[in-house]
Amino acid sequence: MRAERIYNSAHALTTQERVATMAPETRTRLRVTDFGPIIDADVDLRPFTVLIGPSNTGKSLLSALIYALHRCHRGLPWGRTDLLDQQEADLRKQWIAQATESLRNPAQAQRPAPFAETDALLASVQRDFIAAPVAADFADELRRCFGVPSVARLIRKTGPDVSRVSLSTHDDDGDRDARLSVELRDEVSVRSEPPERPLLGTLRPHVLVSSRQHRLAIAEMVAQLANALFGVLANTVYYLPADRTGTMHAHRLLVRSLIRRASRAGLDAQQAVPALPAVVGDFVEALIDMQDRDRGESSQPIREVADQLENAVLAGALNVHRVQAGYPEFSYRPEGWDDSLPLANASSMVSEVAPIILFLRYVVSPGDTLIVEEPEAHVHPAMQVALVRHLAAAVHAGVRVLLTTHSEWVLETLANLVRMSAIPEGKRETLEGGGLALTPEHVGAWLFKPSKDKAGSFVEEVALNVHSGTFPAGFGEVTDALYDDWAHISNLADAQ
Repeated sequence: MRAERIYNSAHALTTQERVATMAPETRTRLRVTDFGPIIDADVDLRPFTVLIGPSNTGKSLLSALIYALHRCHRGLPWGRTDLLDQQEADLRKQWIAQATESLRNPAQAQRPAPFAETDALLASVQRDFIAAPVAADFADELRRCFGVPSVARLIRKTGPDVSRVSLSTHDDDGDRDARLSVELRDEVSVRSEPPERPLLGTLRPHVLVSSRQHRLAIAEMVAQLANALFGVLANTVYYLPADRTGTMHAHRLLVRSLIRRASRAGLDAQQAVPALPAVVGDFVEALIDMQDRDRGESSQPIREVADQLENAVLAGALNVHRVQAGYPEFSYRPEGWDDSLPLANASSMVSEVAPIILFLRYVVSPGDTLIVEEPEAHVHPAMQVALVRHLAAAVHAGVRVLLTTHSEWVLETLANLVRMSAIPEGKRETLEGGGLALTPEHVGAWLFKPSKDKAGSFVEEVALNVHSGTFPAGFGEVTDALYDDWAHISNLADAQ
């Protein structure tokens, strides 16, 4: 089955229309300095983002940092009006009264209320609802994700005594700009700069017609401010770690061990309990909670991508069985077989790709971000090509994808999809994957380059090279060096 049929004809849209549906309302840029091995990184988080470069330069570390930032948004104190002191509460009531007055005209009842926040109220909301909670949650998430007792452990060893992380967001028209700035020392400090245009210049009327209008209005204000500051990181994120194959095989053992330890609480008090890295622990938790639930009609194209990926790459079917009080077991039935195999007995390629399929089928919804480390591991080059095309189909269906990779096949496949966007729609029909073209605005490749003194790495965007047909990542230099070795060896061999 051809790759472009991934997007079911029942959801027939032109490529331009599909690309338009996945265009984010805000563009989110992440700037990181002196974090782990990273000296400086400035990354535009696009719908399909790829991190490339040598090992030990910080690709996985930056991915985990993005994951931690995503999760900070979940812990904000939405609607906690008790956080404001009396003076600010009085100011809030006055502010809401002004908005309510603007809606007294029945002709405006279904239209937004035109008013702006006062500087004092906006400052208090930023301080109490954004800066303080983000600082606390981000410190916790960093310690959890990287397994360190102090965030100071994450500061680059040969750099200054502070790491800096900032998010900046803006609309495609460039009118709105917000920034969230974080400094890591022994503790985490946060500063936010709101957008230039008023956040609630268009407050929705339903917020003001309830007896709980004060609480709802503040919650609305916090939501708009937080979303403006976090951009695409305000959405849900899922992380598939590089060691997912072993985790898929061992997750039952991990859970059984945790249950056994819990049942002996107090008896083994002197025995240290090893902690899983957060990305692995969260991955295991998602596997345990995985179930066939109704995610709404909007997720149907994503489920179709999962089905087509299963068919094209695995040539068989994945199954989830509930046993032992609802605990899941995973199996694989190759095409033409009557019986299924436990996933642990299937090939490493099946175990590697299975989590991607399962998350697309049961977990991920439009707008979510799926981070996948090294999707090419244990996967034949031809299947790597098919896998990237299906991930592009997931992007068309509304999923944001971030990959780390060492594979030239992954980059060349993505390069072909981007290059095809320069061809008129009607002329792509004969091309394999032609219906999955992605524009350069929706794809970004970021190269991690070691500094000359090996004290860290710099991260820079690499543009598609239309002559070589890939995103330059240094793989060509390895190929050239091997060819030079071959020529030298052959000259010596021929001289004998």
